[in-house]
Amino acid sequence: MRSERRNEAARRTRRARCAALLIVAAVGAQACTPTRLADSAVDRQTMPSRELDFWQLLEQRPRVTNHDAFHALLLLADGKDDRVSYRTRLAEARARGWIDDDATEADLPANDAATVGLVSVAVCDVLDLEGGVTLRCFGPSRRYCTRELVAQGVLPQRTPEQELRGLEMIDLAGRIEDWRERHAPPAGREGDAR
Repeated sequence: MRSERRNEAARRTRRARCAALLIVAAVGAQACTPTRLADSAVDRQTMPSRELDFWQLLEQRPRVTNHDAFHALLLLADGKDDRVSYRTRLAEARARGWIDDDATEADLPANDAATVGLVSVAVCDVLDLEGGVTLRCFGPSRRYCTRELVAQGVLPQRTPEQELRGLEMIDLAGRIEDWRERHAPPAGREGDAR
């Protein structure tokens, strides 16, 4: 009788452990899935020429979409973004080396939340940061570009997998402009600021 109770208790303990492991695995798998938003701030912009609308809409967003991120990055890089669709912005990001040459809309859906790492690669290019030994030897990667931006003070301490919120993208845009001002060549002198 005693051994039956012990066996039953051991079975219940094993079942509880298995259930706990399944719950942890399910939660862990869900945490790796990017957040999908209903739309992008750039889609809600009233007129393409009114970039202030875009930045104001972005401020209210819980997450920045890939579409919003590429639009914002092109604005920061060129001062304007004449592209009218996500497909053309994705192609431009590919041409600039911000994403892999074979990246498609299926790999980076327009309304998936943008990650810090995705944005970091583009920002390193926009600011012409060469980085440390690893970044120079192996080229831009989400991990090392994020680390370089943290080291330069352009990003607060973040990891490449974290999703970017609207206010964080606006803060990043301000930090990029501040970095540019601090590293601009002296007036009347051309060339690299470094």
